[in-house]
Amino acid sequence: MQNCFYLKNDDIKDTLLFDYQNDTINNNLNFISWCKQFVNETCNFIEISDIDNLDSGLFSIIMAKDCNKVYSFILNNTNLEKNITKNNISNIDVINNPNKNIIEDSILCIDNIKYNPNKNTINDCINNDCFIDDYNIIDLYFLKINSDNNHINILKGASNTLMNSNYPPFIFNIDKTKVEYNSILFEYIKSLGYKIVNILNVDDYILASDNHIRFLDETDITIKLYDKYLNISNNNISNNNILNSHKWVKLAKKLMEKKYYDKAYECFNKALINPLTIDRKFSIYEYISKVALYIDKKTEGLNACENILLSSYSNFNFKNNTLLMYSNYMKRLPFKKILQLFTDINDNNIDDEFKESSPSIINYKNGYRCNIRYVNYIIDNGNYVAKNNIIRTRNKLLTIDTNLNIIDNIELINSTNIKHFDVNVKGLEDVRLFTNNIDKQPFGLFNNTEEIDKSCDKSCDKSCDKSCDKSCDKSCDKSCDKSCDKSCDIGHFICTSLEFNSKRIPQICYGQYDFSTGNINKIIPIKINNELKCEKNWMPLMIDNEVYFIYSIHPFKLYHFNKNTNETSLVKETYLTIETKSQLPKATKSCLMQNLSEFRGSAPLIPYKNGWLCTIHQVYYNNIRKYFHRFIWFDLEFTTIKYSKLFYFESINIEFNLSICHSDDGLLMTYSQNDNSAKIGLIDYNIVDEYLHNTTKLY
Repeated sequence: MQNCFYLKNDDIKDTLLFDYQNDTINNNLNFISWCKQFVNETCNFIEISDIDNLDSGLFSIIMAKDCNKVYSFILNNTNLEKNITKNNISNIDVINNPNKNIIEDSILCIDNIKYNPNKNTINDCINNDCFIDDYNIIDLYFLKINSDNNHINILKGASNTLMNSNYPPFIFNIDKTKVEYNSILFEYIKSLGYKIVNILNVDDYILASDNHIRFLDETDITIKLYDKYLNISNNNISNNNILNSHKWVKLAKKLMEKKYYDKAYECFNKALINPLTIDRKFSIYEYISKVALYIDKKTEGLNACENILLSSYSNFNFKNNTLLMYSNYMKRLPFKKILQLFTDINDNNIDDEFKESSPSIINYKNGYRCNIRYVNYIIDNGNYVAKNNIIRTRNKLLTIDTNLNIIDNIELINSTNIKHFDVNVKGLEDVRLFTNNIDKQPFGLFNNTEEIDKSCDKSCDKSCDKSCDKSCDKSCDKSCDKSCDKSCDIGHFICTSLEFNSKRIPQICYGQYDFSTGNINKIIPIKINNELKCEKNWMPLMIDNEVYFIYSIHPFKLYHFNKNTNETSLVKETYLTIETKSQLPKATKSCLMQNLSEFRGSAPLIPYKNGWLCTIHQVYYNNIRKYFHRFIWFDLEFTTIKYSKLFYFESINIEFNLSICHSDDGLLMTYSQNDNSAKIGLIDYNIVDEYLHNTTKLY
């Protein structure tokens, strides 16, 4: 019965070895694995042995799966031939085999070793009077020489091969009892420019490497290989052993190392043309995103990042790393004006020093109302540092005129009797104001609607019941007393709190407050399907005094919140259609081909150009997080979505955006930096449109 050994080592890959002794295999496996660091799928390997050893050919069999080609000059090739057949290996040429036809233009191993049908051994073939340079090979990355006393002759015969392959490293056997022979051999190898290196835990082999001549010509070798590949590609020469995606990628990496970024970019794109697995394709996109930084390919680099970020196939870690790379292509949002908000909230009753943080703004009468979050912590190297390890939030409501001057401010005070649980994170976090008022809309909004009735103080629907005194919508919120007076100043917000459930889990809450006093008269913690779990970043929307919120974008989920029963109900769940750039084919692309699940809600929706405008953020997760942002546009019925390229407000850092708001001069956008500032940026509407219309193409 044949002796069969099945390899499962990850480095070696699954291989069946026949008629090799198990001890021989086990003794060589780690050494062969170590040797694999010197080879790759584009290179060639040579094994030479003029000794009839038990392990002859073993290197060739196992290394073949990681090399382009293996050339085997061995004295006893019986086991080798058998194992080549059993494992269906097609990339090993056995030179010392009288029955093998050798195609001269496809093989070169050792310059003065060529198969001679009249000579049956390697020793017969090795002859210093027989220098044969009929063959040439580059991409020889590694050699193994196993000989009694012929090392120097073998190396002399390989002189052109070593030079043409830029002096690759090689291993050779030694007999430590042959002190004089070893001394002569070492001196000869050093004369070729190599260093002699002992191999840890290996007594019978030495490594020759780090040839000082090698680095002088390495760039030229790489460029020659590039020219060779390009010639084959441009002339449609069929050579599957060379022109597959693996070979193009390996070459491109070499070119990147030598700073030939334009050539590397070309090779990576050649690799994309070949059949690829999904994960392999995204790996190439990652390289393109890197190399494009160094050449005038910024759009292509950005597109490569988008291909990874918005794919249904790339994993979280891949996307997270790509976000950081994408930051090299982002631009600061071009605000034409930035206002820093500041009001002192500290009082004598509280020791903590509160600092401004994320603001939220809405249109209100002839100006704006803006909430500023105040926090008692700082972010230090990604850690939240607060007095007594208790994080506190307070909120202040500002009245702002059309020139963005602060007219008045009052603190939002919780006047409800909702039960509080003791936690170390206190207060209403990330308050997002929202309103039913669609005043201050720029031209082009809701082109299919009529002008709002000006006599109604622009605050209610044109269909409001005129008999209802002072023109308020007949469906006005019953909690607003029973008054239909336009001065019924009840505001709406959502926030996050950990204080309203016994498990101390962050929970979205809906709230109402009095504009004039700042008293919060309603806080309702919200659950979806009566399930309590960590919730943040919902985007609220009020239509006809009914509260809705977008729970997720992929899949798109829109919920209705009943203010009277405090219940939620799913209104719409779908995968939205992507609206592409005008220069792309008119056919829209389904989100089923993409994955927008990493989009986190930021600013609540406001009316914009016959649809809805909002913002989302994507997070780079690390010890110190980084937040990046996009504009999002939905059509009125929430069937279509447009998204912009990513941007940042002022710096690539922790930037948080809680609202956008219309003004006569442009779009107002609130944001904070490191949770320690409160700012409003003003940006032209045409810039917003430009961002939305530059949605990058996904391949």
